[in-house]
Amino acid sequence: MITNEMRRNKGQVKIVGMGNGATAESAGMFDQIVKQIQWSSQAQNAYTLARAFQVDGGIGYWRLVTRYVEGE
Repeated sequence: MITNEMRRNKGQVKIVGMGNGATAESAGMFDQIVKQIQWSSQAQNAYTLARAFQVDGGIGYWRLVTRYVEGE
């Protein structure tokens, strides 16, 4: 029951511009890039699996790794 409720209320990464030259406009641009990456990498599968481990075993997590790939 809990896992099904978690599937209905999906989590996601949110980008917020908070000073040092960051604006709401630039945060919105990065937010769209992250959403595209999540869609193409099927990130919801990782979120769902982490939630299942959280409910069943008491701990579940995922991490966001950023890397610059030159030439792509």
